Amino acid sequence: MAETTTEEERKFTIDHGNGATSTIKGRVITTDHGVTDEEGNPKISVHISMDQSVPPLPAVAVTPGEVT
Repeated sequence: MAETTTEEERKFTIDHGNGATSTIKGRVITTDHGVTDEEGNPKISVHISMDQSVPPLPAVAVTPGEVT
């Protein structure tokens, strides 16, 4: 299977941990590499790109998790 890439624009809400939140626009870029691992699971990469026109945000602690 050939590698395929999709891009989707989304809004993300960032919780700064001090009661403040920010909403930013970004892109979710998903690449299906067209191959599977030894267990038959597809190899898929997901990258999130923030809109660079937005001023820098306060530092945040990022916790890995599910993008919804």
